Amino acid sequence: MINNLKIKFVEYVYADHNYSKSVKENLYALIEQIKPGQAGLNVGAGNSKLHPQIKNLDIKNGANIDYVGSAENLPFGNNLFDLIITQETLEHVSDPFKAICEISRRGVSPLLK
Repeated sequence: MINNLKIKFVEYVYADHNYSKSVKENLYALIEQIKPGQAGLNVGAGNSKLHPQIKNLDIKNGANIDYVGSAENLPFGNNLFDLIITQETLEHVSDPFKAICEISRRGVSPLLK
């Protein structure tokens, strides 16, 4: 019973901002800017599949996961992705500052030329 309450709390109170209309609209507006031949990465993707050109990375293998790895040590070369998304991930890594450095190093600048 307590475990079910925890799950519902996290799902509907703590982690509900990804389901908000504003977050969805802004996320999909950004995703729509991906051009043919460009690539995106979703760090900490879980089971999501946002777009065919966005590959998913998570710490554990599972459905829709293209790469297994840590946000703090991304297994990619520099400036590889045109868009990098991470939602509700940084609070789960031991060094979020290192993860942000990794994410910024892997992305192309400026975002979505």
